[in-house]
Amino acid sequence: MSTEHNNPPKGDESPDAPLFVGGDSAGIELLPPASAATGTINEEQNAAGEKCFVFHATLEELKLLAKHHAKDHLQWDLFVAVTSQVSGVWRWQCYANSRLREIELSAGEQIVQDAIEAVRAETRRSLGPELWERFCHGDWDAMAEEAHAQEAYLGRKLADGETLTKAFEFLRENPCRLFFDDEGDLWLLTQGPPDSTEADTEWLEMTVRTHYGAIAHTYNYRVPRPANWKPPFGIEGLC
Repeated sequence: MSTEHNNPPKGDESPDAPLFVGGDSAGIELLPPASAATGTINEEQNAAGEKCFVFHATLEELKLLAKHHAKDHLQWDLFVAVTSQVSGVWRWQCYANSRLREIELSAGEQIVQDAIEAVRAETRRSLGPELWERFCHGDWDAMAEEAHAQEAYLGRKLADGETLTKAFEFLRENPCRLFFDDEGDLWLLTQGPPDSTEADTEWLEMTVRTHYGAIAHTYNYRVPRPANWKPPFGIEGLC
């Protein structure tokens, strides 16, 4: 399967140029919504004459899928930009490309282009215009160096026992308040990462947010969740 990859614009190209969506079909047959009763699962025959169940997606569902795969593709580019790791990335981008191609064949090119533009706009807002422009113009080596420096800073922060103890003692007595350390980094209590179990929601974990935007959970610094503590930070509740 031959698949072309998306690369950031170079030189005088606009940083807002759309992502290129290419690649051969993965062989999945998606029927245009207008040709079937949308939102249903019907028993049909595949190309080999075998019976199979086919889900006829609505146009809105295809829009959501297109946005999901466009975001996945762009996130892998960002991963390469800040880590300099490329091993295996092309497989995920080939998959995203193949799914976008199938959606394009089913729902039209405009659906996919709209999804790509929406993802790019959201990412630009998330990164900020300066970092986004650097990403689009291929300044990836410098981005990776900065990311590694920030990771080292965060590692040092999490290994600073004195700061950890000071922040935890303050937050344990004041679970609805915020603590700023001597370097200006923010410490607070949260309900833990998104993969927390239901039992974990009864506990609050100390989290640090550095002045450049990195976030890390400390895991070993926890307190029982106070009554009326409201996520995400508890500040609106009366503890």
